[in-house]
Amino acid sequence: MSKFKLLLKKFRSRWHGVSTCPKETLVASLSVTYLARCGHKTKLREEIGPKDDRREITLLLTENRPDFCLSCLESAIIRCAWCGQTIWPDNPITLYETSQKDFQPKDGSRLYSEKDGYKTYVGCLRWNCADTLADRAGFWRMPGFVERQMSPIEQCLNTGEMVVVEDIKE
Repeated sequence: MSKFKLLLKKFRSRWHGVSTCPKETLVASLSVTYLARCGHKTKLREEIGPKDDRREITLLLTENRPDFCLSCLESAIIRCAWCGQTIWPDNPITLYETSQKDFQPKDGSRLYSEKDGYKTYVGCLRWNCADTLADRAGFWRMPGFVERQMSPIEQCLNTGEMVVVEDIKE
């Protein structure tokens, strides 16, 4: 028997049954209820989100438990104060201060800070909303807070040097 045929036989025997097992195993594991670290019981997969942006989410297990349940994840979804689009946990965000004291943000948006009557709101980083991609000020994180990072513009002002941004999502 040739070396190739031996390798092929070994490979087939090692992976025998893999094509039939995972489908049933996966379906069974998705219907089981898990106790998440947030303290709530949850399934691993479900469609969540607002009506205009529903997504099927599959939670990952760390040490046989998800970190958050699907309802906590859904309650952490917010809206951009300017365009009203959804901001999901781990999305990059902007922090813009309002130029008018009577500014009315979109429903479901989050206030980041308020100073001298001017408010700073959490916004999205979509092309039609953010002034520039260099305005990325952090990320929206679970269970619903801003993980603040220096924007590329702030980095330039702080160091006095050019800043190269390879990926705005990291």
